[in-house]
Amino acid sequence: MECRSAARNGITLVILVTATIFLVIDAGVVCTITELAPCTGDFASPQEPSSACCVKVKSQQTCFCQYADDPVSTVSGFCCSPEFKKIATACDVPLPKCLDSCPH
Repeated sequence: MECRSAARNGITLVILVTATIFLVIDAGVVCTITELAPCTGDFASPQEPSSACCVKVKSQQTCFCQYADDPVSTVSGFCCSPEFKKIATACDVPLPKCLDSCPH
C-alpha cells in the first residue's frame, strides 16, 4: 500500500511539474530590455527595422508599459523615444496607451 501511494505521489508530482512548466512557457514573456538587442542598429537608422527586430518587438509588446515605468532612465527613455515608437509602428505593433504619457 505504501509503495503504491508513493508511486502515485511521484506520478502526481511529475504531472504537476510538467503542467507548471507548460504554463510558464505558454504564458510567460520575459520582460528584459536586452530582448530588444536586435533593434539596436535599427534605432538610429533611417531604414525600415530588420525582421529580427520586429520579431522581438512583437514578442515584447506586453512589456512596453513595464519598460516605460522602469526607474532606470535609459530603459524608460528607450521605450518612450520617438525612434522606438517609429520602429514599433513600422513593425505593425500597436503601442499601448501607457506610452502616450511618456515624458519624452
